[in-house]
Amino acid sequence: MKHEVFMKNIKDEKAPASGMMYALYKNRVIYQPYCVTRADWDGDMNRFILEEMPDSADNLLELHLFDDRREYRMVIRRGLEPVSKLIDDNCLEKGGFAYIEKHIHTLDLAHSGKTGVVNIVNYVSYDEDDLLYIENYRLMEVKKL
Repeated sequence: MKHEVFMKNIKDEKAPASGMMYALYKNRVIYQPYCVTRADWDGDMNRFILEEMPDSADNLLELHLFDDRREYRMVIRRGLEPVSKLIDDNCLEKGGFAYIEKHIHTLDLAHSGKTGVVNIVNYVSYDEDDLLYIENYRLMEVKKL
């Protein structure tokens, strides 16, 4: 995928300007903080790709950019356009609720070897038979424990 198309998708979906990045590549996983400045959106969009995502968009399989309020998710499909969406509390169906799984531990082997923590927000609803199901989820940044 071309870098310009990749960055346009992120900008158009209103991804969080800073937070945590979880990027799954063909050959590795990156989990680290990130920050995109206004200049990245308006100027050289390749800077973010080259500095923050060193394996380039061509090897990317899945990308999650998230903060404590929302998540931008992009999934690359072979031979098709990428699927991307912004997920926040507004995506709840009527009668649904959010359930937060707190303090899921992560490990950043690529950079520091330190552990981190992320919350998972599950958006839960009931179907027509009143069976509970998870309609969607998002990752949530934990700034301090």
